[in-house]
Amino acid sequence: MKRIIGVLLIFWMTTFVTYASSIESEVTYGEVTETTEGSEMTEGEEGTSNLADDSSAGSEAGKQVGAIDGTAQGKIDFYEGKSNDYKRSIMSDEQIIKKYRLDKEVEDYRKSFLLGYKSVYQESYKTSYREGFNNEVMESTYNTADVSYTLVTMDGATITSDDSVVSMVFEEGAVYLQNNVRIDKKNTKLTIEDLKNRYIQASNVYNVQVKTEEGYMNVYKPSTLSFKYIGGENVGVYKLTEAGLIYYASAVNGSSIECVIDERTFKGGDYVVLIDKNYKGLSDIDENWAKDEIELMAKRGWLSGYEDGAFRPNEKVTRAEYAVILYNMLGWYNYGIADDVQLYFSDANQLGIWGRKAVYVAVVEGIINGYPDGSFRPNNKITYQEVEWLVQRVYKNKGYANFTWEDMAQVMMDEKGVISRGLTDKSNFITRDEVAYMFYILNRG
Repeated sequence: MKRIIGVLLIFWMTTFVTYASSIESEVTYGEVTETTEGSEMTEGEEGTSNLADDSSAGSEAGKQVGAIDGTAQGKIDFYEGKSNDYKRSIMSDEQIIKKYRLDKEVEDYRKSFLLGYKSVYQESYKTSYREGFNNEVMESTYNTADVSYTLVTMDGATITSDDSVVSMVFEEGAVYLQNNVRIDKKNTKLTIEDLKNRYIQASNVYNVQVKTEEGYMNVYKPSTLSFKYIGGENVGVYKLTEAGLIYYASAVNGSSIECVIDERTFKGGDYVVLIDKNYKGLSDIDENWAKDEIELMAKRGWLSGYEDGAFRPNEKVTRAEYAVILYNMLGWYNYGIADDVQLYFSDANQLGIWGRKAVYVAVVEGIINGYPDGSFRPNNKITYQEVEWLVQRVYKNKGYANFTWEDMAQVMMDEKGVISRGLTDKSNFITRDEVAYMFYILNRG
């Protein structure tokens, strides 16, 4: 359907430009030959006036036709899937002169026409191309192209949904470039599969739409997303993604629930308030330097505590535990791996069901390998050096192909005032709180 609409649009635009061109030519000739009845001029005054009239008329006509051509070609290039590049389509001077029969005009008119044409073609083209892109996004998302946005500038901004239920606040200095953002309620009810028999949907789904040519905005300070909410505990704001539900650190504040979105590259998305029926809290993290990050990772289901309710943040992480974290975080459970999947390591019997699945996918993905003697050694502690290599493999396409633990240790020191034992010796074993903090930073963007 989109292709048919695009073809019809191109046909209409082409016809319109041709028609406009013929009309423009008629108007131009009329302006050139027309004289003011009853005017009296000397010979010198008449010559000067005619030159000025020629330049003015040529410039105005060129701008009008340039705007028409630029607008039409921008739409055509967008629907044909071409890039936003006006230079590819703008005509040469010779082509413009031929198309609009400017060779029959006086030189001043012709020069002014060309200048006027080129002065507006570029901007008309770009504006039209981007309108085509933005309208397609709006039509595919909301079935309408008539959607208004709030402008986010260096001064900050507050965006509110039409029903005033959801708002998002960008602080002063959060962005450098201007961006357009909008929040809309969606008629989406989460399925049993979405909720995994764990969550209760406590709000409508709301879409935060970022309107830029790139599809994202660069943000340099955390923003706050809030929902109107009155209810129980264990509640949070979640983002709906293809990999599953992503929890954001949330807190109930009076009659609303607020979450912090600390993403340097913000693309928007669908957000909802959910009550987590299963989360029991962790008994031993209140005094830990990474308390917030541990809790966030646990509520996202990426990390878990022990049966006694403790997290044991200072415990070392094993190879099997690290594989399970990747399994949960990267959505490997969507692979549908059987519980009895076969592993050909000599010590595979040391792995439980989830460890077996996680190690299987990690090996298949080329993330973690076994040892030359045919063992996996799932209970071996993992070093900072090994973590460095693993991060490079997992995040190589996300800007961390050259990741070093020294870089992460520096972030820990700057943001938390904590000195990692891996800063000076990467043969040391990484702890659970450091892993939680590391994955928080890596997924922050």
